[in-house]
Amino acid sequence: MITTRKNNRRWLLASLAVSVLLVAVACDRYEWLPSTVDTPLAGTVWKLEAVVSSDTIKTVGSEVSEKSYRLLFDPAGYAYGRSANNDLFGEYAFEEQKNTFHSEFQPMTYALEPPEGELFIQCLNNAWRYELSGDVLRLYFSGNECLHFRATEDDGTIERVFADPPEAAPLKGTVWKLEGFGAGGGALTAAQPDDEKAYLLYLQKSLNAFGTTSVNTFGTEYTMDATQGTLAFGALGITKMNEQQDGKRYVDCLSRVSRYQFDNATLRLYYSDTEYLQYRPAPDDNPLGKIIEKLFGEQAW
Repeated sequence: MITTRKNNRRWLLASLAVSVLLVAVACDRYEWLPSTVDTPLAGTVWKLEAVVSSDTIKTVGSEVSEKSYRLLFDPAGYAYGRSANNDLFGEYAFEEQKNTFHSEFQPMTYALEPPEGELFIQCLNNAWRYELSGDVLRLYFSGNECLHFRATEDDGTIERVFADPPEAAPLKGTVWKLEGFGAGGGALTAAQPDDEKAYLLYLQKSLNAFGTTSVNTFGTEYTMDATQGTLAFGALGITKMNEQQDGKRYVDCLSRVSRYQFDNATLRLYYSDTEYLQYRPAPDDNPLGKIIEKLFGEQAW
């Protein structure tokens, strides 16, 4: 997770705190995208270099992480990137002859986003025109105000983060907190104890999973097929403290999980046709990372 300094906040908040005009784009994205893979924006990692606002140019200083404020477009119309603290996924479309541009990004991770990071995403989603000149890309979000990017060296970081299909991206790399046991009618039964350390789940990109039950900690492997919506856990390597009743039920349910559903930052792991475990992203200060490192000797993120 990236810590943003006060002067970093100052320059980007000042430059992005403008009234953003949303320009409606009348063309369908599938009509915009060329049939060739040789699109002018694709295949290059673009790093935010400056913000041009009201005839003022605010450059991005060295205090901003090299991995922040970057974009990568692929030929199929998908876009990947990084705000201040989070990975981004979206879709984009453009009309090359008119230099018209439109994109829709959303965070795929849930680290605390500073205000300048949120405004960066907002400006991306309101971009309506682009200019490409050599290794410089400008995305205009309001009048003559634009995000000024420059091509940078591709170290593979963005591609590694999004090596999974887009449908899988939000699930991995996030600590999930159990909300309760759900059934077909939508009613949830909260698991006990209601403790910040209990019922946490983390799915690594390497297909290892770690978590906590009512009182114990476990590690396992999992398999996942994002195109089919299936997910299953292997045998749990678990600590041996005396499990509470809901903890035993939770372990049993995990062993029977066969598919998942993800919608609006809610994750459901189904262990029968109608029964599921329902999760939401855990707070950033959750204790799971320290618990894993202490017990398994592995830093999970």
